[in-house]
Amino acid sequence: MLRSLPLQLIPVGLALVGFGLSATEAIAQTTYTFNANYDLSNGGSFLSPSGDLAQIDIVGNSTDASYDLTKLNGLTYLRTDLTTGKFTANSDPKTFGLQDFPLGFFALEGNGEDKLFGSETANGVTDFNTLKVTNFGTINITGGEGRFKGATGILSFTELGQQSTDPNIPYRGTLALTGSFKVVPVPEPLFNTTLLTISVIGSGVLLRRRHCKDTSS
Repeated sequence: MLRSLPLQLIPVGLALVGFGLSATEAIAQTTYTFNANYDLSNGGSFLSPSGDLAQIDIVGNSTDASYDLTKLNGLTYLRTDLTTGKFTANSDPKTFGLQDFPLGFFALEGNGEDKLFGSETANGVTDFNTLKVTNFGTINITGGEGRFKGATGILSFTELGQQSTDPNIPYRGTLALTGSFKVVPVPEPLFNTTLLTISVIGSGVLLRRRHCKDTSS
């Protein structure tokens, strides 16, 4: 009876592995909806003599952000058509032929461990008569921390702002951010079940060797 034990254990081991796979596949992703309004006070610097290229430091605060992600920080690059006032923004400086510049980013965080990270693409226009700014874009969520680790998704935004002719007065604006992102939990059951399977099969082999030793003696 003991001599056939390992062979009987193999199907059990395979069944356990199958259970682990099923458990992993059964882990469902969690989808989070997001809504927030941020007050912006952006700064930046021109990167070209004509002023058509700029590096923008994004700073914002919210009182109604989902999941208490009330702080907005980012870095983006902007090219403006100085004739029409239309501009394009992108987190990647190479989009505008800028080399050796840091990669931009977009980050949402609060006082806890939860954070969201992403990159920006946007298009807008500055009215040169009133210096009012209208901007529309998307944030591609590429990661996070806390319960949002590994997050992916798309957030859309509408930005309304006001430039100033006084260089000592920063840009002021409001940004309405909305959309959703998903988080897929890290699958751990498969690893644990595999260890259990190896232990079961290993125990069977040891029992067989002990049985053979007792028989031969």
